[in-house]
Amino acid sequence: QITGGSDKTGTPMRSDIAGGNRQAVLVTKGIGYKAHKLVRKRGKLYRYTYDGIRKRRYFRGNTITQETRQLNLKVVESGKKSLAALFPKDSESDKS
Repeated sequence: QITGGSDKTGTPMRSDIAGGNRQAVLVTKGIGYKAHKLVRKRGKLYRYTYDGIRKRRYFRGNTITQETRQLNLKVVESGKKSLAALFPKDSESDKS
């Protein structure tokens, strides 16, 4: 199952946006936005979450296009082969 992804610039994908284009969306806390402000007090940095904070962010739609560079996947059911057999560890790739 595909749970998310991002494009070549790092823009996250959202499941509630149709298509594969890049859109500016006004969002609250959720996918792609943490909704907190960093405030410096007494020489330390604190993270505050305010009620009603929103921000306009760019997101990709839920369609996989040529710009898609990363997909986040989740294994839903097991098949005949194990994951270790499907994705073997190569000693050459570990060295480089």
